[in-house]
Amino acid sequence: MKKFKYLLLALIISSLLLADNELPKSFTPLKQEAQHKRVTQLISHILAKNHYKKMSLNDSLSSEIYDRYLEKLDYNRMHFLNSDIESFEKYRYQLDDFLLAGHLDPAYEIFNVYQKRFASRLEYTGERMEQPFDFKLDEYITIKRDSEPWAITEDELRTLWRKRLKYQVLDLKLAGKDSAGIIETLQKRHENLNRRMNQYQSEDVYQIFMNSLTESYDPHTTYFSPKNFDNFKIAMSQSFEGIGARLSTRNEHTIVVEIITGGPADKSKDLHPND
Repeated sequence: MKKFKYLLLALIISSLLLADNELPKSFTPLKQEAQHKRVTQLISHILAKNHYKKMSLNDSLSSEIYDRYLEKLDYNRMHFLNSDIESFEKYRYQLDDFLLAGHLDPAYEIFNVYQKRFASRLEYTGERMEQPFDFKLDEYITIKRDSEPWAITEDELRTLWRKRLKYQVLDLKLAGKDSAGIIETLQKRHENLNRRMNQYQSEDVYQIFMNSLTESYDPHTTYFSPKNFDNFKIAMSQSFEGIGARLSTRNEHTIVVEIITGGPADKSKDLHPND
């Protein structure tokens, strides 16, 4: 019954947060948690000793992990500045040593810079989206930028984001949306991006980095954080074990689809379908 009450509380808090349009413009820096040291050492040891590829965790693999991690964070090269990448470069051949020691300061340092750049990009687009665009101007944007150079200056990044926003406005206009509908759609996207970034926790960053490690051995080798493993099990069964309810999502809200007869949710009478 305690688990059921906690879920109800979580659902209420989640609904209140989702209803609030005043989203923060900055994010709290994240850092490694105490349990990550031992887990990292175990994973590094298991992969090095037991993976079928028999690859050593060395400088060569460190470089691959480094590139993969940056790619996971900023695949389209729309957030980091070239100066950021230059400052991270010192870790290229050191990540193997950090992993073996169980220390992940570089991973969190890189992520926190990404978070800062992300906040800056959102602040700019939030201000720019309601301003008109000149569609007579002869300019273009490269949509797939994974091979493009990193932006040198903030002004260069703002230009990229202005063009991206302009492309999105044009795309929505061609889809038949009027000006009000375009602004509403863009604002919802903006809020969703902000919300998702604010939901990041230390364990989420840890999973991204550890998957940069595991996928450097083999693209089918994946690390699941405890939270995401639980979410995976829920997604597979479409149920939340212990409360007797089948859940789904609708517009980012958690929705009760069905109450299981005889379960805690049914007995409490506090939860109903479509809540």
